[in-house]
Amino acid sequence: MKVFVAVGAKKNGNTDKIADQFIKGALAANCRVITEHLFLKKNMHGCIDCQSCKRNNGACVWKDDVPEMIQELIDADVIVLASPVYFFSISSQLKLFMDRTYAAIEKIKNIRVIFIATGEGPSDVYEEDFRRVIEPIQGFVRCFENTSLEKVICCFDMGTAEDITKTAAYSVAFECGASL
Repeated sequence: MKVFVAVGAKKNGNTDKIADQFIKGALAANCRVITEHLFLKKNMHGCIDCQSCKRNNGACVWKDDVPEMIQELIDADVIVLASPVYFFSISSQLKLFMDRTYAAIEKIKNIRVIFIATGEGPSDVYEEDFRRVIEPIQGFVRCFENTSLEKVICCFDMGTAEDITKTAAYSVAFECGASL
């Protein structure tokens, strides 16, 4: 099984640590895992809705690192989208990547999606307003044939938590990856 992980978070931050646990679980289940840390990509441009990709068999006008990542996503059985919650939404890096998959919308199908989110804010606020965070992910998943959002792993209250490794989300992420 091939797993593609797009991490829209800084390296070694809370979101990245939970994504790493998922990856460890998936590797334990003998999955092939491709991980892209979107913050580390130096050459990513946002979609400008020029429709060039539709006229040119999916080729974007931007000559950057994104098409290679999209090909990895197309070839995957499972994709993991991981993002911290920045001001009640996903990171701009993850959103940019999601927008650029428009070039391959007909090729992305039969994929299971897992979403990982962390936030500093209090869970009593996030639980009520989390729909604002998950709506872009749900909309993204609905764009593709026979694709489903299978699991959401969340961890909030990180502004006061001492250690992400002691949260339920940390162990749930490993178990989720290991169950593939």
